[in-house]
Amino acid sequence: MSIVVEDGSGMATAESLISVADATTYHTARGNSTWNDVVELMTLDVAPSGAGWAIGDTITGATSANTCTVLERITTLTYHIKDRSGAFTLGEILSNGTATADQGAANPVLAAVDTVREQWLRKASEYMVSNFRDRWKGERINEDQALDWPRNGVVVSGYTLAYDTVPTVIERACAELALKAKTETLQPDQTRGKLSVTVGPIKTDYDKSSPQAKRFKAIDAMLAPFLKSGGGVSIGLVRT
Repeated sequence: MSIVVEDGSGMATAESLISVADATTYHTARGNSTWNDVVELMTLDVAPSGAGWAIGDTITGATSANTCTVLERITTLTYHIKDRSGAFTLGEILSNGTATADQGAANPVLAAVDTVREQWLRKASEYMVSNFRDRWKGERINEDQALDWPRNGVVVSGYTLAYDTVPTVIERACAELALKAKTETLQPDQTRGKLSVTVGPIKTDYDKSSPQAKRFKAIDAMLAPFLKSGGGVSIGLVRT
């Protein structure tokens, strides 16, 4: 099922503040090539010989010498792949070392798959809800909307923002967090720091200023104008 993107109406089913297409445009313009280094759909016109290819197989092009790894066999002619080292040559022979597939002049065809990027965007949007819900300026426009934008009564730099749209900066912050979600956990379990431990009877005093949530300095800077006074980052939070 495709990701549900907030359209400015305060949707109860929204899962992301930005679409995959808009996030891709954003990252491409900034040279963030790793955004596109994800799962692809490879389509053949000639199926591999014998038992074919299986999950985990390394596929090598006889002409290009480039490789990829099979993530999923959809049909004998279509595969989800990852970690492609470079462009395959049209018409070349592809092989897992045993089963070969001699392609025609128009294949293999590679296309980006949005599924993984959608997962990153969901995690990014969930992070924003968990970490900023009580800190945004204004109010959500609908009681049951899933995400925190759009909002009423938000004033930034002297201008009241439209109540029926998601600000561009908010979308960009979501895109940035989604890219981070590719390589790290946005909301890891946290362990509170201990100030003292007494044994017999056991008593533990916790540091109230110890990290409670993971934070990202660049994201905090982007979102600062949209947060209430005093809604900035407090001392003691983890920075990366």
